[in-house]
Amino acid sequence: SNIMLTADGHLCLADFGLCAQLTAENSWHTTGNVGTVGYQAPEIVARKPYTFTVDLFALGVTIYRLITGKRPYGKEGKFDKPVKYRYFSPVLINLLEGLLRLNPDERLGSVHNIQDSYNTGVDWYPIKAHKWFEDIDWKAMKNKLINPPLYGSIMGTRSFKDNLTLNFPQSISLKKSKNNAKKKKRGPPLP
Repeated sequence: SNIMLTADGHLCLADFGLCAQLTAENSWHTTGNVGTVGYQAPEIVARKPYTFTVDLFALGVTIYRLITGKRPYGKEGKFDKPVKYRYFSPVLINLLEGLLRLNPDERLGSVHNIQDSYNTGVDWYPIKAHKWFEDIDWKAMKNKLINPPLYGSIMGTRSFKDNLTLNFPQSISLKKSKNNAKKKKRGPPLP
């Protein structure tokens, strides 16, 4: 519910009311219970000092949930069971395993020496360069030069669905056929 769709179809993050500001004065670390339960990294739940690497964990949870509809560690964010990657491609498993590591120093994008990464503790290059994101032109996306796959207007309409345009590749079918509705087929791994 914190990922919003703008009027022109681009995504933006909202609701930063429960966030912490990390500065040099606090050695780029903080403590406290911030974030949404189920998206919080283990170090937040354990009330240990943490840094920007909690955002890497939350990114992993968000990607997992966008694909499966579920959180990898459940609603309560209990870290006692392994994450299920059934039907995921090896590339996606690699990305999620990197982002969802319980040890923050082992997460994909984590840097041990915070000064090495412009004082953030996160190096976004390994994430942006990951094979799962290989088709993304990050500069074009930042500058909103890429047409979003979902756009429309809900202002003054009775139904969002009636005033929505999908701009997905033709190879993606969003309609269920009668045959697909009756049979539960397992397709190829998710991208």
